[in-house]
Amino acid sequence: MFSITSVAVTGVIGCSRTSRSADRPCRKTPAQAASFGESPWEASAAIIPVNASPIPPDAMLVPMVLAVFEKLITNLRFPVAWTATATLAVIAVSDPMALVRVLLAIGVGAGFYMLYYVYSERSMRFVHGILYAYFAFFALWWILPYAIMTVRSRSWMTR
Repeated sequence: MFSITSVAVTGVIGCSRTSRSADRPCRKTPAQAASFGESPWEASAAIIPVNASPIPPDAMLVPMVLAVFEKLITNLRFPVAWTATATLAVIAVSDPMALVRVLLAIGVGAGFYMLYYVYSERSMRFVHGILYAYFAFFALWWILPYAIMTVRSRSWMTR
């Protein structure tokens, strides 16, 4: 017949029988595990199968479509900006006031961001933000195309 012995007597879970003496206590006690930054209990994230998910499959389609749309719009902003900058350069040759209007639009756009900054931070450093908008427009436009052209390079300024 089988012997019914509890885990506390046999010492099967947590530590071996030899380490249970008074000289060598169990190494996996909650206090000792916590002192090393570990969890005293083995834990992992719950995995919910798709068929048991609280969100029906039809409702999961909408967030996925929105995520793809957001990614598409985010990635299209750079080619659109480059095309607009090239168009501005061509138009500025025939109408120099177009460049002045673009500079004014950059200042107005940066001004809206800086109004939010002044409201939240209460600092006069908002002027730096407006100056940075002009700096970014004129001096930082080349970084992304350069990173794309040197994607396999491991040198500085390519990531």
